[in-house]
Amino acid sequence: MKLLIAHARAQEYRNLIEASLGGEIPDLKIEAAGRGEEFPSSAADADVILAWRIPKALLRSASSLKWLASTGAGVDHLLFPDLPESVTVTKAPPIFAAAVSEYVMGYILHVSLGVEEIVFNLRKRHWSVPRHFHLQGKLMGVLGMGTIGCQVARTARCFGMRVWGVTRTLRRAQDPARMEAERMFGKDDIASFLPDLDFFVLTLPLTDETRNMIGKKEVSLLKPTCWIVNVSRGRIVDEDDLAEALRRKAIGGYISDVFSEEPLQRSSPLWKCPNVILTPHYAALTQPADFVPHFVENLKRFARGEPLRFQIDRTKGY
Repeated sequence: MKLLIAHARAQEYRNLIEASLGGEIPDLKIEAAGRGEEFPSSAADADVILAWRIPKALLRSASSLKWLASTGAGVDHLLFPDLPESVTVTKAPPIFAAAVSEYVMGYILHVSLGVEEIVFNLRKRHWSVPRHFHLQGKLMGVLGMGTIGCQVARTARCFGMRVWGVTRTLRRAQDPARMEAERMFGKDDIASFLPDLDFFVLTLPLTDETRNMIGKKEVSLLKPTCWIVNVSRGRIVDEDDLAEALRRKAIGGYISDVFSEEPLQRSSPLWKCPNVILTPHYAALTQPADFVPHFVENLKRFARGEPLRFQIDRTKGY
């Protein structure tokens, strides 16, 4: 059995995997290739590929591939028509929720406490109380009440915020999402969900259904003081429509860790918009030491011919 690790931190992953296995899968051969290193020759006979972003040409050349393991939570960039249905695709285990929640609440506090103005005044040695507000009683709307969305909602409630949530379907009453939000909406009820929000947080995967889900119509329903926080995927938002709303100050602002193209192009209109916080997709970077124990357990399952955990449903895209 051959495992190809195609990742910028490939050697670190390899060392951790070998140490964790301790020879438990004796016929396992591991090859570690950093970006652009030995990809074509290494992929042809790989049974398993562990990667984040990987050239489609490499996957097409992997004729023996049975399992594609992503180190990230989102796999939209790995699902393409030429990927055989026989290849099982898995995502990272649910290890990102706490980090994403810290990101969301950290930047919401940045806004609510007027941190930018405080820092500006500090540099000018100017004593002035900034514009600020308290989070107690503010309404957060979370679009996508999965593992991450539920954790964001739970954390927001610790600050006294009220939380509404949107799910793909309104699920059973005992669903964990219902415990984290005081009110739940289905995706078809988003027009009723948006108008009262103070913060609108996007935590859903990118699929054909969610691509450009938030555009001119949806943004127009938000209060002029509402901030959008995007920790999902950039293409869920129509960035041109959003930039126009920001220029007109039709919404409060935009906090985003994800963009339709990454790195964010210098020509993007978002750079010049007022009230934006744009960060380099760092809210929840995968740490090999956190990821590898879950991957190794799946590798043992694979060697035994057992079903893998964290499988992607190709029809849903997540």
